[in-house]
Amino acid sequence: MNILIVGGTGMIGGHAALHLRTKGHQVTVAGRHPPAAGTPLAELDFLRVDFIADDPPNDRFRKFDAMVFAAGNDIRHVPKGASYYEHVHYANAVAQPRFFAAARDAGIRQLVNIGSFYPHVAPKLMANNPYMRSRQAAHEGMCALMSDRFRVISIDAPFVIGAVLGALAGAIMAPKIAVTLGIGVEVIVLAFAVVAIGGMGSIQGALVGALIVGICRAAAVHLVPQVELFVIYGVMALVLLIRPYGLFVRAQPRKI
Repeated sequence: MNILIVGGTGMIGGHAALHLRTKGHQVTVAGRHPPAAGTPLAELDFLRVDFIADDPPNDRFRKFDAMVFAAGNDIRHVPKGASYYEHVHYANAVAQPRFFAAARDAGIRQLVNIGSFYPHVAPKLMANNPYMRSRQAAHEGMCALMSDRFRVISIDAPFVIGAVLGALAGAIMAPKIAVTLGIGVEVIVLAFAVVAIGGMGSIQGALVGALIVGICRAAAVHLVPQVELFVIYGVMALVLLIRPYGLFVRAQPRKI
C-alpha cells in the first residue's frame, strides 16, 4: 500500500512512517520542512505540504492509497505574535477538515487521524478550553466525511492505552484459565455494568463502577451465591433509575 504520513517528520508521525515501512508499505512523509539529514526518516520520500495555508493536495495525492494525519496543532505550533486561540481553532477546526475533504477528492480512500486524549480524559474542560474544542471539531469534521469510498478512523491516546492494558491483562490471565473463543463473554457482561453505572466516557466513572460491581459481586458470592448475576444487574438498574446517564455523566444537549 502507498501511504502518505502528514506530520511524518514529527515524533508520532515519524514512528508511524518507519513502522509502516518495516511492514512492506511504500511510505512518503509530508510536512512543511524535510526530515533532518542523516536520520532514518531522510531515507523516505518527502512531499512538502502546508495544510494550514490551504495547500490543496490536487494531483500530488492521487498515487496514495491511504493517509495518516499526525499534524494536529497545539501551543508549540503557534507563530510568533499570533493569537493562540485563533491559531488552534483555524488549524484544527477549519484547516484539518478542509484538508481531509481535499485528500478525499484527490483519490485517497483511507484516513487515519492521530487524535487527542483530552476530550476523553477531561470532557468537563471542553467548554472553556479552545484547544480541546478545536481537536474535537477536527474529529467531528473528519467523521462527517466518512463514506463507503472514504474510510476514516481517529486513533486517540485512551484507545491505545486501553488496547495495551487489555493485551497485558489477557497475557496475565491466560495461563490461569482455559482460553476459549468465548472467553470474553463474562468480561463483556461485567464491563457493560461498569460503564452503565459509572457513565459512558468517564474515567472516574469506570473506576467507581468497577469498585461497585466488584464489591457487590463478592458480597453476593459470599452471602447469596444463587443471585450473583442478578445482583450486578440490580445495582445497575437502581443506579440508572436515579442517574440515567451514570454516576459521573450529566445529560448533554445533542447536536442534530
